[in-house]
Amino acid sequence: MVDVLVFDYGGIIVNMDWKLLRVALSEAGISRLKMFFYRKKIKSLMNRYIDGIEPEEKVMREMLDMCRPGTSVEQVNNLISTLCGNIPASRLELLTKLRKRYKVYLLSNINDYLWNECVKKMNSLGYAVDDCFDEVFLSYKMGVAKPNPEIYNKMRLATGLVPENTIYFDDNQANYAAGRDLHYQSIHVRENCLEDYLDVIPGFKECVGL
Repeated sequence: MVDVLVFDYGGIIVNMDWKLLRVALSEAGISRLKMFFYRKKIKSLMNRYIDGIEPEEKVMREMLDMCRPGTSVEQVNNLISTLCGNIPASRLELLTKLRKRYKVYLLSNINDYLWNECVKKMNSLGYAVDDCFDEVFLSYKMGVAKPNPEIYNKMRLATGLVPENTIYFDDNQANYAAGRDLHYQSIHVRENCLEDYLDVIPGFKECVGL
């Protein structure tokens, strides 16, 4: 019996545009050549910044070192804001319908700046966080990030959910695998394509009125 749905945020609820991010990186002085040679470092920095686990000042200093001289913290924040992506209003409406039958949780690696920006985007579409989710579990508040099993266990203890009765949607392979290994009904979603996977939810069409 499925009674809980857990969704990742980036690439699941919000559509990500990595081309836009690459343009923003370029405008900050990180050339295509630098992106190629330092792609692993850049990816690590982005993930560490997004997670919000390490002190922001420390990660920001490392990010600024990758940018052209004179780049400000505000400019980097504006660059990172591209990670807020685009939220289709239809997905938010979908979540409100799913909540009529299921407990709906958000489990996301995100920092406070990005989360506040995402909340503003949701509000601009006429939705509050409480309209869409019964509870949200965010890495920066919990002090741990996916795919560390601790963040899944903290969510389980806070809600009393049963992993075997919970469908978990994530576009990140490592995060999906962590959920699967913890006995969630884990679904590996192609980025920005959540709608292609929703039929796994029992009674989905009836639930959303299709």
